[in-house]
Amino acid sequence: MRTPLLALPLLASAACGGGGGSQRTVAAGPTVTLALDGPAVTDADATTLAGTTSSAAGVVEVTGGGVQAASNDGFATFTLALPLQLGDNAFAVVARDGRGRSRSATTPTLRRETELLTQITASALDPTGALGLVAGNGLPSRLFHVDAQDGARALLSDATRGSGAAFGGFQQLVFTADGKSVLAATINPSSIFVVDARTGDRTQLARAVTFSSGLAHDPVRARAVYTDNFFASTVRAVALDGSGDKVVSDGADGKSPPLDRPGAVAYDPDEDAYLVVDFATDTLLRVDADDGNRKLLTDFADAGSGPIVANAGEIALDAASRALYVHDVSSGAITRVDLTSGKRKLAFDPDPKFGPLPEFLDGLHFEASSGDLIGSTESHFIRYDLVTSERTELARVVVGEGPAFDSSMPFLVHDGVRRELLFGTSALELRAVDLTRGDRLDRVAARFGLDSFNDAVIRADGDTLIHFAPSAASLVARDLDTLEATPVSGGPIGGGPPFNFPTELALDEEGQRCFVVDSSGTRVLTVALASGDRSQLAAAGDGRSVALSIVIAIEWDPVTGRVLLLDAAQPGVIAVDPDSGERTVFADVDDGSMPSVPRGLACLDAGSRSLYATDSNFPVRVVRVDLDDGSRSIVTDETMGRGPRLLSISAIACDPAGRRLFVHDGTTGQLLQIDTASGDRIILSR
Repeated sequence: MRTPLLALPLLASAACGGGGGSQRTVAAGPTVTLALDGPAVTDADATTLAGTTSSAAGVVEVTGGGVQAASNDGFATFTLALPLQLGDNAFAVVARDGRGRSRSATTPTLRRETELLTQITASALDPTGALGLVAGNGLPSRLFHVDAQDGARALLSDATRGSGAAFGGFQQLVFTADGKSVLAATINPSSIFVVDARTGDRTQLARAVTFSSGLAHDPVRARAVYTDNFFASTVRAVALDGSGDKVVSDGADGKSPPLDRPGAVAYDPDEDAYLVVDFATDTLLRVDADDGNRKLLTDFADAGSGPIVANAGEIALDAASRALYVHDVSSGAITRVDLTSGKRKLAFDPDPKFGPLPEFLDGLHFEASSGDLIGSTESHFIRYDLVTSERTELARVVVGEGPAFDSSMPFLVHDGVRRELLFGTSALELRAVDLTRGDRLDRVAARFGLDSFNDAVIRADGDTLIHFAPSAASLVARDLDTLEATPVSGGPIGGGPPFNFPTELALDEEGQRCFVVDSSGTRVLTVALASGDRSQLAAAGDGRSVALSIVIAIEWDPVTGRVLLLDAAQPGVIAVDPDSGERTVFADVDDGSMPSVPRGLACLDAGSRSLYATDSNFPVRVVRVDLDDGSRSIVTDETMGRGPRLLSISAIACDPAGRRLFVHDGTTGQLLQIDTASGDRIILSR
């Protein structure tokens, strides 16, 4: 996808000879000017740089990022295809002339993110064909260019790109007729924005929009037209220069046909009128742009006019053919309405044999250049071929293949040997996430006797997963190659207190023991893995100086040989001597270090001497606790780190080698990777 050329003239530095002795004039080396012919933030693995050079001796070579530039005019002009790594990228582009002199210019920072667009809430198509699609992202609210051919995405406007007030959540999007601006109806704030389609600059119009079910551009009157069916049944218009808004047509005016619950709207340039779908009366109306008078075009419930549209949703106008396409939310079918006669015919059969069948669309657009329709759902774009009636997937915002994540994740562990993350599901399955592709893979299903999942730990060699089998009231070791499980402790194996609702686990590999949070968090047991024997290490009400209430997280620190606990009632981190059971408060809330330690999930990275604790209360965040001095720092939250916003955390795991964290967001159903140095978040799998 080509986005508008962003000119970035850059100062070039010369590499030329110097020296002592008498002064002499040294001819300058070649000049280099660069321009980024693409987005500064993208999820593509490469971007194109354009530039010019000049030199009296002639430029013979231009390189950057280990790549040779392409030119057909002796490098007077050139293009350079630069590979992008995840994160920030900057390149020195070097031009060398015929005398061996060189000069370089440095590109601006180019950022590649794994998945910029995470949830499509609205979309629009440029009627001029120059800029393709735009799509609104759910959280955080961001506006993207989307290539209508290959689905490539690039950031257009958000808090980091473009000036103006911040967006709310997107309800509707539409391009202006000239393709220069995008109109966006949002909530929180409830308003309409005018967004420059090239710079991303935002202008917020004055009127607060209660709820918009449809949005259109009226180029004749230079206004945004929207439907409001929350507190009123109206078609309204707001001037794009912010000079005011007005009611165009009001359902309370007593005129016929009625306007009860206006929804999707489109501007019809041939009639200079608005086409409005009424959800309540199942009709398509033509509304006069000046006096608001209404005319019935078709009754979707009248079988005599064509196929019944049970629940009309998004619409797309083909003005040249005098046709309107209407998506039926109930069946997934798309019906063509002849705007002259009002007759209807089926344009797209809902039969799945014709391709992916979305029930709900949040955008439907007619692409004049191809004669196709393009629809958007929360997770993907679909191209509808009007000639073959086939539907094909254009682009997805999911990452990786395989079964979707649950809203909850009982445990998440990092398998460094297989480069996977292992996690449990509420469907009693053991699954894995490939850390390279993000694919979600089945490992062990319920037939292997996984009747519940609470927590699990993995041995460093990656061969064995230790977890609970509650029906047998035992701790088991599962071979990850054969998937066979061997009871380790519980039932007839080992002596000591029986397990009673175990919830959390920690592993001391050197000591060949596990520490188990048991009895719904009110006690901690030590399990000898060789014999299976169990003994009580700590419990609520055991009379120790540091009281326990409900333990919600447990980790083993192999460097200091301590068991670390997070307790629902005790602030800070509780350190427990594994032999004597003595407890002390570590990283106390009163030690002067901020922030306080969250009382949530945790994972430990012994190599960096870090305990990472999560807080799913607002603001959702991850806090690092230094295991040597107890100091704390925020790793990532709303203000720290870039990337998708965290809404909740249901599981966390550490990668000691990669200095990164993995968290599962139960609200968005995605697995995120967090850079522990920058706090940046990228979607690993969704």
